[in-house]
Amino acid sequence: FFLRWNLRPFDRDPFVSLQFCSPMLHQVSSVVRPLSSDPATAIASLCSKGNLREAFQRFRLNIFTNTNLFTPFIQSCATRKYIRSGKQLHCLLVVSGFSFDNFICNHLMSMYSKIGDFPSTIAMYESMPKKNFMSSNILINGYVRAGDLVSARKVFDETPDRKLTTWNAM
Repeated sequence: FFLRWNLRPFDRDPFVSLQFCSPMLHQVSSVVRPLSSDPATAIASLCSKGNLREAFQRFRLNIFTNTNLFTPFIQSCATRKYIRSGKQLHCLLVVSGFSFDNFICNHLMSMYSKIGDFPSTIAMYESMPKKNFMSSNILINGYVRAGDLVSARKVFDETPDRKLTTWNAM
C-alpha cells in the first residue's frame, strides 16, 4: 500500500488529510526547493517551523526510505495533541513495515503517553518484540504521572539494563 496526500487547506489538524489509496505514490505537483540534502533533516526543520504542508510534500517524495522521516511527524502529533493523526501515522508505519523498529516504537509510545492515551502506550509496550531501557522509561514515566507507583515499580524491576534515566524515572 502507498499513501496519497490530499493537500487541501488545513483545518485544525493538518494530518487528517492522510488517505490510503492505490499502489502508486502520486508525485508532488509543485517543485519543492531543497533545504538540506538529508530528507529527514529538511522535514524535521519544516515541522519545527510549523510548515507542515511543505513537510508533507517532502515526505511524499521520500516515503518508505527510512524511519527517520516519520519521527518529526510523530513528535508534531504529540506536541499538538493530534490523536487521530498520530493513530493514522501508526497505521502507516504498520503498513510500511516499520512498526517493529524499536526507535519508531519508542516514539509512538512517547506520543501516546504525551497525548494522554495511556492504554495505547501500554499496548505498544506489550506488543514490542524487543524492549529496551527507553521503552521501559516511557512506560515508567506514564505510570508515575498516572500515580500508579506499583505498576511503575513492576516495570522498573523487569527492566534488565537500567540506566540513570531509568532510576530518575522512578
